[in-house]
Amino acid sequence: MARLNNYEKTKRLVGLAILTAIVAILQALSPIVPLPVSMTFALTPIILGAAIYGKWAGAYLGSVFGLIAYIMGVLGRDGFTAFLIYFTNKDSIFSIDSLMVLFVCLFKGAAAGFVSGVIFKLFSKKNELTASFVAGAACSIVNTGIFVIFALSFFVPHLEAFSAAYFSGTAVVPLVFFTLAGINFIAEFLINMVLAVVIARIIKVVKIQS
Repeated sequence: MARLNNYEKTKRLVGLAILTAIVAILQALSPIVPLPVSMTFALTPIILGAAIYGKWAGAYLGSVFGLIAYIMGVLGRDGFTAFLIYFTNKDSIFSIDSLMVLFVCLFKGAAAGFVSGVIFKLFSKKNELTASFVAGAACSIVNTGIFVIFALSFFVPHLEAFSAAYFSGTAVVPLVFFTLAGINFIAEFLINMVLAVVIARIIKVVKIQS
C-alpha cells in the first residue's frame, strides 16, 4: 500500500471526522421512538467509511457506533441495550456481566465495520454497486450475529429476568431470534439494502475527486 502524502492524510482525517460525527448523531437519535429494539441508520456511514478508507477505518467507525449505543443504553434510551445494562448492573456497574455488555457493544460494531471493509474490497474489483449491497448485508449479519452469540452464551439469566418483566416469560431463544435481534436485524438489513445505491454513488464521486 502506497504511503499517503500530507494532503491525502489530512483529507482522510477530515473524512473520518465527518463520518464519526454522522455515526454518533444517527446512533444518538435512533432511540427517539420508544421500541424494545434499536433501529438505526448508523450502519450506513460505517459501511461508507469502510468502503472508502478501508477495513480498519470501518472497525474504528463501528466501535464509535458501539460506544454511543452503550452510552445511550446507560442513559436508558437505547431500547434493549438499556434493559440489559439495567439487569447486569443490579449488583455492580463493575461486575463481569456489566463490563461484558460494553465489550459486546464495541466488539460487534468494530467487527461489522471491519468485515464490511474486507467484503467491499473483495467485491468492488468486479462491481461497486454489488460490493455495496454485499457489504451492507454483511454489516447487518455480523452486527446482529455477534449480539445473538454473546446473548445466548453469557446473558441467559438476565434475558430470563428481562423476559419475565416485559414479555410474560417468553423462552429466551425465541425472544432473542424473533423479537429482539430479529426485528433489529430486518430493519438494519432493509435500510442497508435501500441505501446501497446511495453508498455506491458517493464512492464514485469520491473517487472522481481523488
